Amino acid sequence: MNSFSTLSILQIILFPILYVFSFLYRALFLLDQKFTKKKKLPGAFVISVGNLSMGGTGKTPFSIFLAKLIHKKFPNQKIIILSRGYNAKGSLRGHRVGPHSTPMEAGDEPLLLKKHLPFAEVWIGKDRYSSYIHFREELRMRENSIVILDDGFQHHVLERDVDLVLLDSSKISKERFLIPAGNLREPISSLIRADQIIFSKYESSIEKIVQNIQNKFSKEILRFSLEPDKLLSPNLQSDSPKILSGKKVYAFTGIGNPEVFFR
Repeated sequence: MNSFSTLSILQIILFPILYVFSFLYRALFLLDQKFTKKKKLPGAFVISVGNLSMGGTGKTPFSIFLAKLIHKKFPNQKIIILSRGYNAKGSLRGHRVGPHSTPMEAGDEPLLLKKHLPFAEVWIGKDRYSSYIHFREELRMRENSIVILDDGFQHHVLERDVDLVLLDSSKISKERFLIPAGNLREPISSLIRADQIIFSKYESSIEKIVQNIQNKFSKEILRFSLEPDKLLSPNLQSDSPKILSGKKVYAFTGIGNPEVFFR
């Protein structure tokens, strides 16, 4: 955790310069939002799951929860997870994630989604529209699908029917500035575009903030918390967390905002 402290000190020293660049970032973002021509995915009801900030807000576990909920209510409905697949080799040309895909091909999060959601299609691609069209034609899909657009709030190219935005409850009171001066991709005012606001990692101590945001934006608010109920090995064999009781444990993570994980 020392690297995070060092980074914070460096940000304080460079803050005046970073603050100026934040305005430039915002201007470029607004231009992209205004002039990007939107495309509609044919035969799809699109649910975007996104956030306002960099780092982990719990989008992946929420997407898993959402897909399972849809599958439970509509077991015959085709569900597709459409992801960018950051830094994955398959992202350049598009990749249909399968149970034997590797993290290098698919990216760790899309692979995790596929392992937890074997009933769903998981497609990645830098150009998500082209990936969707390609695999839909390749699989000769004719039925309508529910598409969960992973990390879609800032992805202006694709039209969506529902915009879900997650806010990290452990960070919301501290986030003030746009990147690179801060951690926000967009200002809080952008929540006006959301259909529903989801407070992830919810704790009752932030309820006042929740109510303030609800009063300001008049949006439906959902509260979403994470609680470990089992341990999973890489091959998804499960066990109870109780087996760790009284034992020395070494923990590491590659997720963004890992403080809650270590708590």
